[in-house]
Amino acid sequence: MASGGLSCLAAPLLVMLGSLKHGGETQASLLQWPRPNGVHPVALGCSRSRGGTLMYEQVPIVQIDGMNLVETRAILRYPAAKYNLYGRNLQEQAWIDMYVEGLRDLSDMIMFFPLSLPGEKEMNLEYILEKATTRFFPVYEKALRDHGQDFLVGDWLSWADIQLLEVILMAEECKASVLAGFPLLQEFKARISYIPTIHKFLQPGSQRKPPLDEVSTETVKNIFKFERGMFLKNMGTIVAEY
Repeated sequence: MASGGLSCLAAPLLVMLGSLKHGGETQASLLQWPRPNGVHPVALGCSRSRGGTLMYEQVPIVQIDGMNLVETRAILRYPAAKYNLYGRNLQEQAWIDMYVEGLRDLSDMIMFFPLSLPGEKEMNLEYILEKATTRFFPVYEKALRDHGQDFLVGDWLSWADIQLLEVILMAEECKASVLAGFPLLQEFKARISYIPTIHKFLQPGSQRKPPLDEVSTETVKNIFKFERGMFLKNMGTIVAEY
């Protein structure tokens, strides 16, 4: 599962995928993560008072092209646009935005799931899987069927494809068979996963983050000084207990 505000898979891949070729065209030069030609995340302990880099005094932050990018959407949109992963016209960009925002809704549910109240974890897991299989995945299954291409938008890999793969992988960490009723999404996952740069990123030992386990949850609670815990209640309200 994603374990932070910045999408764990999409952010590095949007940068690294600049090297991939589609239709004989090179999208950009390869940039390695986390320190590609001046592109790297700033340490969690960095603060505005010490370096003036955190606009809102909070992470995530990525340094690229001499800028300190903050806020998740801005961080993801910039490399997507720079490396031709953000559509070829305004209409394609609008579709990408719609697909990405829907995926963010589902990924946020999964990301906060480890913070569920102990007595509500099973209920929250059922809620996540129900929404994934009845509200979100049917949209993308239909999009692939109606579009008739290998990608969600146009005939070119986009930010939306990378974000969809990330959320599929997150959902499979909740339930391995979550795509059982979605044959086109299964094909999509296999196809996008075997793009060389993505395939390399998904291998053990890469920069990909593991699911948030109990130890990691306690670490997060300590970092953000949750004295008794921060919990997800009824999949809608974050409750901090002190």
